[in-house]
Amino acid sequence: MTTLAELFPGDARDHQATTPLSTDDEARGKLQQLIGSPVQLAAPTDAPSDRGELRSLVDQVAADVRTTAVAPRGSFRARRSRRINWVNVIAGVVALLVVGGTATFVVAQSARATPAATAYQSLVNDQDDLASAEQGLAALNDRVPASIADDVSATAAVRSALVALDAELIDGASRDATVAALDAYVGALQTLSLPEMPAAYERPDVDPESLAEVASAIDEVRARVVVVDGAIADLREVRGQADAATATYRQQLAAFAATFTARAETEDAENALADQSFRDAVWAAAASVVANTLETDAGRQAATAYIAAVQALREDQARAVEAVVSEEPSYDGGGDGGGEESPAPEVPSDPPPVTEPDSDIPTDPVPEG
Repeated sequence: MTTLAELFPGDARDHQATTPLSTDDEARGKLQQLIGSPVQLAAPTDAPSDRGELRSLVDQVAADVRTTAVAPRGSFRARRSRRINWVNVIAGVVALLVVGGTATFVVAQSARATPAATAYQSLVNDQDDLASAEQGLAALNDRVPASIADDVSATAAVRSALVALDAELIDGASRDATVAALDAYVGALQTLSLPEMPAAYERPDVDPESLAEVASAIDEVRARVVVVDGAIADLREVRGQADAATATYRQQLAAFAATFTARAETEDAENALADQSFRDAVWAAAASVVANTLETDAGRQAATAYIAAVQALREDQARAVEAVVSEEPSYDGGGDGGGEESPAPEVPSDPPPVTEPDSDIPTDPVPEG
């Protein structure tokens, strides 16, 4: 065992001296073996400790602990693991298998497809598109001529109604212009020419493995598609021309119907002595003509009712005039007592002509008084 004397050579007097105890490196090394290397302490600083910050940290930790302690049980329930819905899991797995199998099949088919097979499938698709276009063309070819024929036949009733209207009770000039527009409309529809329809396409027998045959069939189908599309465009053009003629004709019909309002105003003013109910009937009939086109039964019936209302208005006006004339007092000198009507005064006849005396006949002188 090492003694203190060995560690600190010298006597006690030397120990009390102000000089170092030992400067021997060996003694210093033995001391470090016993107690370890000396610890280097940091010099204390004069800055005061941040007690306020430390206190706030402690308070925050305490608050977190309290919040956790009083947390509702629902929050813990929300953390419970949910039960696994095995039905949904199985359905998802099956869906993934189906999608994966389909993709694999498509990839395999694409890998095995030859150029001829691919072209043949394109031919089949084009043939299906052509068949659909031909069906649309056939339907349009039936509809356009039928609609034009219906328009022509509908004008017959309108023309008959226009001609039957009394020109003295309506605007005669507007009626004549409407009849002329109707005739022009019918002529325009009858002169429309429909395009010639192409023959129906028949699918030829094609070798699916022959790329040349398939390519030729594709070219034929696409050429026929162009022809069918052209026929459809021509039919639509014809329908557009018919619609334009119809619009012009209907504008004239509307203009003629509008004249009934002006005529009703004139009839009302010229027949002021008639009863108000007759004037109201004329106005109502005129409004019905404007509201209902003459292409409909309601419009034609309204025009006929207008004519009847005007005739009734004028007849009531005539009766009112006769009543006023009959109520005028007679001038027979009898006063209010009445009596027979005084005869009409005689119209004096012309006096006989005065003949001047002949200058050759002597006249006796009038004796002077």
